[in-house]
Amino acid sequence: MIAFRGWRQMTGRGYTIFDTGIDRCGIAWGLSGIVGVQLPEVREIDTRRRLYQIYPDARELRPPQNVQIAIEGITALLRGRHAILRMSRLI
Repeated sequence: MIAFRGWRQMTGRGYTIFDTGIDRCGIAWGLSGIVGVQLPEVREIDTRRRLYQIYPDARELRPPQNVQIAIEGITALLRGRHAILRMSRLI
C-alpha cells in the first residue's frame, strides 16, 4: 500500500478497483484527496480485502474526476507508457 498526504476537496471515503497492465489495482480516497494505492494481490478479492483492512470506512464508489485522472495516469505507467501524475493531489 502506498499512502499519501495533502489535498482537500472530495466528499466521503471511497475506493475503486481498476484494470492495469499488471492486473487489477485499487485506489482509495477521502475528504482530503487520494489516501492510498494498492497494487494487485494474488486475487482481486484479496486486493479489496487489503483496502478494507486499511480503510474500513471506505465504500466502493465511482471515482471523482480527479481520482479518475490519477487512475488513468497509473494505468498508463503500469502499461509501460509515459504519464505525468503531478496534477494528482495526494494525501
